[in-house]
Amino acid sequence: MFKATGAGKIEAHREFVQAGVLRALLYNFDFDDFADKKYRDLKPEHQRFLKEEVVPLLSNGKANIWMQGSASQIGADSWNMVLSQTRVGR
Repeated sequence: MFKATGAGKIEAHREFVQAGVLRALLYNFDFDDFADKKYRDLKPEHQRFLKEEVVPLLSNGKANIWMQGSASQIGADSWNMVLSQTRVGR
């Protein structure tokens, strides 16, 4: 069952941005945001962060990106794995 959880949250550590490194945690995804195998858009806060903070680092060809998805412990491991992969893919 889909349940909205509010605004998307971002915790960014910008200590090494000049070297092309930005460590960030995007969280507060909606509960079951991939319910019924139906994609939902990323939250506006997450979209804005990726567009304004991450894309410019990648556009100069000097940065790489590594992403890891996660889910709560509610639900089966197999479902949480699919959910995590889907979140990263979006």
